[in-house]
Amino acid sequence: MKPTLKMLESKYSENETLKQPFKRRLAVEIEYSLAKNPRSIVDFIDTLSRNGINVVLRQSKEGQIYGITYVDIKTKCVFNGSDLGKGYSAKGVLERLGYLEKQALDQSMREGIKDQREGFYDESLSGSENELLGLLMRTEYNGDQIPVPYKKDVKKKKGKRITF
Repeated sequence: MKPTLKMLESKYSENETLKQPFKRRLAVEIEYSLAKNPRSIVDFIDTLSRNGINVVLRQSKEGQIYGITYVDIKTKCVFNGSDLGKGYSAKGVLERLGYLEKQALDQSMREGIKDQREGFYDESLSGSENELLGLLMRTEYNGDQIPVPYKKDVKKKKGKRITF
């Protein structure tokens, strides 16, 4: 086998046609899992994993789910949600689970809490109580988890030279 680009592209296209019959099985399993009315995305993933399908979620740094990949262990096929159809993409599954409404609600609640934290100065409290409140509400960053005296110096070992 020659791992040239032309050879690899032909293998990819061949495998793409070979995995098409397994789309139907995967779609049926996903529908079956959604028909059980899972309470959360975790329940949905657990139901699929019991049927031999692993789910990989792609999330942003903020925790928002933007992609979903299904790995069928029985047939050894991998599909993106959008490959199966709009209803099986991340947005479609989250809508069916009712997550998008929950995320919008959670986002508005987080913004409300953030607004409350920014305005933690209360005029009804005395100056020292406000300072204490400010001290308690302040976030601190501790980037160095291990104290300096306990850190070990790691020295590189010189490798033996091999001569021919």
